[in-house]
Amino acid sequence: MHASIDPSVGPKLGPMIRRSRSERSARRAALILESGLGADVESLAHRNETELDEIRALTVDFNVRGMRAISRKPPKAVGTQMSREDIAVVEQMISLTPRAFGRPDWRWLPEEVIIMDP
Repeated sequence: MHASIDPSVGPKLGPMIRRSRSERSARRAALILESGLGADVESLAHRNETELDEIRALTVDFNVRGMRAISRKPPKAVGTQMSREDIAVVEQMISLTPRAFGRPDWRWLPEEVIIMDP
């Protein structure tokens, strides 16, 4: 997977790397330029001490959105995967009503739903 850099985009990346006010944008522009020149994801991740998923997401985003993707925040790292047993428990819990959790209601109300940040 490589960034698709055409002759009009390549010359814009160099100055962005040298003169960027944001270190993050400069780093992302450098990753895209290296990818466009043929560097593979694994070597980019190793040289830049970056997650493989972050580089893949940046490359895909750049191929879809172009230069706008460089200034976007990088995606959060993907956490651990749930086991089959955990998935089965969650699937069972989805079908339960509030009564299973000691609530008096038979259906969930929007104000009762609590979203927790990881």
